[in-house]
Amino acid sequence: MSKKINEKRIVTLDSSFENILVCNDKSLRPYIETFYFEAENISQKKLGTLFGILEISDDSNDSSYIVNYLISVIRKEYFSKPKRGAVESLEASLHRANLALSKLAEHGSVAWLGKLNAIVAVIEKNNLHLSQAGRNSALLLRNKSLTDISEGLAGEDIEPNPLKTFENVTSGRLEDNDKLIIATETLFDIFSFEEIKKSALHFSTAELTQFIRTALSNEVPKAAALIISMQEKEEIQEKAPAKEAVEVNVFSQAAFSKKPSLPKVEDHDLPIEEEETVEISKQKNGHLYIKESEISSTNAQRSSSFEFFSSFQEKIRTFRPNLKPGVLPVRNYVSGLNFKKYTTILLELFSHAFFAVWNGLKTFTIFLWKLLQIGYYKIKEKYENRRREKMSSETISQLQDELKPKKSIFHRILPDFSKIKNVSSRFTLKQKISAGIIVALIIIVPYFINKTIRFYEAKKELARIQSIVPPPPLPLVDDRNVTRLENVTSVFETPDITKVINLNDSFLAITNDKIFDLESKESFVIPTELEKIDLAVPMEDLKILLLMNTVNRKIFTFSPSAKKFQTNNLPLPTNADITVGETYLTYLYLVDKNTNQIYRYPRAEGGFGEKADWKKDTADIQNTSAMAINENVFLTDGKNIQKFFRGQKLDFAIENTATSILPEKIWTKRDNENLYILDTTNSRIVKLDKDGLIISQYYHPEITNAIDFVVSEPKNQIVFSTQNSVKAFNLN
Repeated sequence: MSKKINEKRIVTLDSSFENILVCNDKSLRPYIETFYFEAENISQKKLGTLFGILEISDDSNDSSYIVNYLISVIRKEYFSKPKRGAVESLEASLHRANLALSKLAEHGSVAWLGKLNAIVAVIEKNNLHLSQAGRNSALLLRNKSLTDISEGLAGEDIEPNPLKTFENVTSGRLEDNDKLIIATETLFDIFSFEEIKKSALHFSTAELTQFIRTALSNEVPKAAALIISMQEKEEIQEKAPAKEAVEVNVFSQAAFSKKPSLPKVEDHDLPIEEEETVEISKQKNGHLYIKESEISSTNAQRSSSFEFFSSFQEKIRTFRPNLKPGVLPVRNYVSGLNFKKYTTILLELFSHAFFAVWNGLKTFTIFLWKLLQIGYYKIKEKYENRRREKMSSETISQLQDELKPKKSIFHRILPDFSKIKNVSSRFTLKQKISAGIIVALIIIVPYFINKTIRFYEAKKELARIQSIVPPPPLPLVDDRNVTRLENVTSVFETPDITKVINLNDSFLAITNDKIFDLESKESFVIPTELEKIDLAVPMEDLKILLLMNTVNRKIFTFSPSAKKFQTNNLPLPTNADITVGETYLTYLYLVDKNTNQIYRYPRAEGGFGEKADWKKDTADIQNTSAMAINENVFLTDGKNIQKFFRGQKLDFAIENTATSILPEKIWTKRDNENLYILDTTNSRIVKLDKDGLIISQYYHPEITNAIDFVVSEPKNQIVFSTQNSVKAFNLN
């Protein structure tokens, strides 16, 4: 049988360049230049297009030739060896540029040091590779979001070093309708970041080019910009190769395989070229415990057994008022029976039977008792007469004392069982069995009747008390947009869960030493070297999970698709105390409690490169307990939320509501404008818009026990974990 061959759609993007070069003073022309070079032959075609902007802010004669010189060096080296990949060629050309600048410095040309601003980039196929020096910027517009993908890419050495002019390269995948804006720093002297974003969204590429060109020409002596638009070129049908589990170089072309969804890039950084192998506020409902009233046992005892039975008979009569003996009309009760009616009918039947037995038993007992009395006194008289004849008066007196009746209550109530035994010995076997049954009924039946009466009395008392005590008020009754969930679904159970992860809308549960895939139910034991997981964050662009032990400073990646762990390098400061972390594109953000700083680490070969201090103000973040990132960075300490943009703290406040929101955990992601809050104190998860206004509140008592949560809007689900289980509910 022939195999069905799947076909895979490959989208190729075409790039178009718009050049803006403004130099109102012709004497400044040698100090600024834009460039873009395409392959000159077929062998160079796979290297794509080399482009960028170079500017020297020093206008001395010694610096006048450096711009063109560097462009020539970079271009020559980049296209010199077509067999190299684009990344290797770019790194080689930048290294050659650093060497050239070092040679200039050795010969005394140092006026340009610290004054060179450059963006050098390559587009090959659908991939972007970019390096920065100085203060030029590269902006990416994608899905109505503008991101500075060059932020922090350049080194921040206090002493300029020619050999470190071009230091880092970041890589990522471009998508259809992406737009790149490469510009000198002077662009931000005229427009704010938000104004650039609005203009890029409002204007077409041609209109935006003209708009920026006009503004720069009117406002600054020299400036440059490149606007690159990416558009789908064509569709190529290719036979899909057989899938094999092979090792993949994290800087190879495989790192840019098409993702199942088009991620929206917000204001942070472009992903680099890589892919790893692949609880109820215990609502105190207060159980109302009603103790049955103790039926007093201190009532005066009856002076005789007949008084006791008379009292019992009176209770039965009180319990069944207006009942007349006779045939019970059972047929009137056949239809519409319920438990209460059924119980009533049984009690009526029993009461009729009981009184029929009782009347016969009463007559028999009186007869038996009188018979025993007659026999007793006759025997006693005969016996005493004989004794008087033989004994002295003293003996007779002693005998009389012995024959006096006992004074105890027990003997006054009950008959002499020895005499009853003598009488019963004359009964036939059938009479003995009948008498035994009757006696048993006399003892047992009243007991159960009494218990039944007490049960219904207690039930009535409970209903009476419940009608008096008002029900507890509903939680969040005065809050708006509250959805009270009827139930939550149990997804997974295992002890000691510490975190739940959403990795490209697939859910994972984390314990100290294991990872559980909630879809396949597979479990993966972490490497012994890692010891335990203190921090686990997803990096969706590379489809991996970052696992960190903050004590021994070990960091591993885990690829669910390849089911493989891999050790990574992470140069942490010696005294760092990392409390929380999160990723954005291929950057790792970590909060250091000791330095009150947020570190940002770029992805590099074998792990991560050198950190950059991302936070640029004095905001206190030492008590941070959770972090979430979209185009902004959100931090919470369990009481308040702080919002940061490009390292600066912004004003942010949650809308006031009747029950104050306590943000224990927060969640958002790159292409999500909403912020979700876990408030276990009030058993709810709150959905906010970008301005902090409440969109929805989801309440369920089991949320009280939650320790972590994630959201999947495509799946319309919120998933939260308790210590021993993972539960989920729908957003709608």
